[in-house]
Amino acid sequence: RRLAAGRDPRGLARDLRLLAALADGAPRGSLPEAAAAVRRVVEALARAGPTVVVLDDLQWADPELLQLLVAAGQEPWRGPILVLGLARPEVRLPGIPALELRPLDTTSGEELAARILGLPAPEGVVRAVLDRAGGNPFFLEESLAMLVEAGSLQRDVGGWRLRDPQDLLRVPSSVRLLLAARIDGLPEDEKLALRWASVAGDRAWDELLARGPHGASARRALRRLAARGILRRRERSQIPGAVEYEFRHALFRDVAYRSLARAERARRHLEAAGWLRERARDLPREPVALIAEHYERAWRLGAGGGDVAGMAASYLRRWADELRTYHPRAGEA
Repeated sequence: RRLAAGRDPRGLARDLRLLAALADGAPRGSLPEAAAAVRRVVEALARAGPTVVVLDDLQWADPELLQLLVAAGQEPWRGPILVLGLARPEVRLPGIPALELRPLDTTSGEELAARILGLPAPEGVVRAVLDRAGGNPFFLEESLAMLVEAGSLQRDVGGWRLRDPQDLLRVPSSVRLLLAARIDGLPEDEKLALRWASVAGDRAWDELLARGPHGASARRALRRLAARGILRRRERSQIPGAVEYEFRHALFRDVAYRSLARAERARRHLEAAGWLRERARDLPREPVALIAEHYERAWRLGAGGGDVAGMAASYLRRWADELRTYHPRAGEA
């Protein structure tokens, strides 16, 4: 609605279609066109009111996105716009001010815990977890979630209480071990759905996970995983008629994926590739990049012999052709 009131709604509609296609992996337009479209859309939003753009995990960003941010710093966009990027300490952009986030102290940790739990945590809990976490807020959040789900933190009329102080000693000492422990503590149907979703990739669809004898159970499990904050339901799905989910944090996906046996991963990758090829009939274009990734992973995991290798090679060639059309430098790499 904010964009529709702009000075050039048709032009902005074209920009939005271009950006939506890029979000779905479509090699449409050029990088300069995409960068210009981003600027026009954000500036249009800013004409209707202050606008904040948040970019997470910039340590994994393409060089072109980082260059776009540097250019925006050198030639600021018009309007009340704040661009906030989150990255690991090694990322530095020339001319862009940086604020280094220090580890949480006890006071800040207690405030965060109260926001997560709704009420203050029992005395000593936050300090004990932060000591193990080195002040990592993600570790604190996941530790509290694990303690609640395990029944170690129990809610009473007046707030939270710790069932047994020894339970704090069972909080794992690293983020990966903590996430693995939390996944192991899930009900079996949620655990299976999460592992299946990890094979699907950055995005997972309820229709894909529901294939098989436990379809309704998989859909319910996905909804519960979203309620736990492990997955997020996306407002827009790339696959019409299917509900799309994403992992709240990439580490959850990585830990869940590594917990599957190689043969199971290979089988699931083949199923995902087959399902995407079937559903491609309902899409404006076939998701070549996703299908190529699933066939390649299945082949590397030892599935299917020559047939799978041939499918992987075919889709990887098509993906490379599309990539060279849209992104010549990446195609050369």
